[in-house]
Amino acid sequence: MRNAGQNPNSLQFIIVVIGGAIGGLLSFFWSLVSKDQLLSSVSMSIIVSVCLGAFIALVIIFLLRWVKPSGAVIYFVWAMVFGFLWKPAASALTSYGTQIINNRLAAATKESANNALAQSTQLQPTLPAATLKPKINDTVNSALETVKTLPEVKDPTARNEVAQKVATTASQLSEVAVKNGDASVAKQATEALNKLGETAVETKSYGIANAVSKSLEDVANSGQANREVRLQAWQLKQKIDAVNVPAAVSPR
Repeated sequence: MRNAGQNPNSLQFIIVVIGGAIGGLLSFFWSLVSKDQLLSSVSMSIIVSVCLGAFIALVIIFLLRWVKPSGAVIYFVWAMVFGFLWKPAASALTSYGTQIINNRLAAATKESANNALAQSTQLQPTLPAATLKPKINDTVNSALETVKTLPEVKDPTARNEVAQKVATTASQLSEVAVKNGDASVAKQATEALNKLGETAVETKSYGIANAVSKSLEDVANSGQANREVRLQAWQLKQKIDAVNVPAAVSPR
């Protein structure tokens, strides 16, 4: 449909501007239906939509020359079409780009959760303190990284999957605190749980905070951990519970 020869006359120019402006106005009304208004101000949205509709119609028809000069009516109709379509097309492209970003973020967060879970499985309570302590640090650091990015994950299925894995990681930390005989290891694992719980509350990952609270409760109620660790676990649990939502919330 390209035409490389003829330049527009003033009448054609005016017709395209009017048609594009009407198309832009129609795109504004469509944005109200689709609840995708361009700007928070209605008046500014109308002005911008009308101006962009006219501009885009001029560019496509006269600069790119996608329409053959076959009459004022054809110019007017095509101008309205191009003036209208810019907003739905822009919204579709924006939505597609956002979806790609969300998918990549969800994949990265799930990978981080998998790393934390894999590291937590290596926290065997029977290992010596010199071996366990670095593993506790690595595990909690991976879990913290996961929790910090979780609020940006929009997919509820991915969020729930990640939260469940972090909850499992918390449970593994509590098992180390309970079953390892070294008080310094138990203390480090308990403090790691506290960091995880505090970060979960800060990022509004309340379900994870509840899971951490439950893990701290397990440590506090255990007869295997020494008294100092059990008391510390109970105090940290109460601290998290004081700023968290009720435990009925599922991990997310």
